[in-house]
Amino acid sequence: MQATSPPPGTQPTLSRRELMRLSGAGTVALMLAGTAATLSGCSREAALAQGFRVLREQDLPLLRCVLPAALAGALPANDDVRAAAEANLLRSFDQLMWDTSPGVRSIFLQLLDLLNLGITRGPLFGQWASWENAGEAEGAALLDRLAGSRVGFLRGAYNGLATMAMMAWYLDAANQSITRYPGPPKKVVA
Repeated sequence: MQATSPPPGTQPTLSRRELMRLSGAGTVALMLAGTAATLSGCSREAALAQGFRVLREQDLPLLRCVLPAALAGALPANDDVRAAAEANLLRSFDQLMWDTSPGVRSIFLQLLDLLNLGITRGPLFGQWASWENAGEAEGAALLDRLAGSRVGFLRGAYNGLATMAMMAWYLDAANQSITRYPGPPKKVVA
């Protein structure tokens, strides 16, 4: 009996040998990435920043650049008042993160990890220098890059960062007189 070949158009695109090579290369790549993550400290649980419930020390420089850029002009211009407003914004942002579900909090912290990790920060987000050496202009450039991306994940990252920044600003009681927003609804026990 002679073996017949499958009809045209149903041929596998990879031969068995090519599939074995590809899976071997993938295994090696995952092992190297895992080793690099372990050696760089990614696998360790980062310590919380002092006075915060969710935000870690590594997140603060990034958020000090991105949050004011997301609010574009809403923060005071006076340096002394602005520093206090930024500190309040970070505390409000932390409280908002604490109040979200654990799943959303975990995803958001993973996004912050991607934005902080040097391997992904440069090529994926266009920020080659560390966030400690960046300012609001770099935060605005990051937000512009995310908002204008054709990649859905990056646009989603922009939406998450911008929305959370605005919600944190609106939830701060000090800003409610400026916006005439009465604040979140209060539960009244009848």
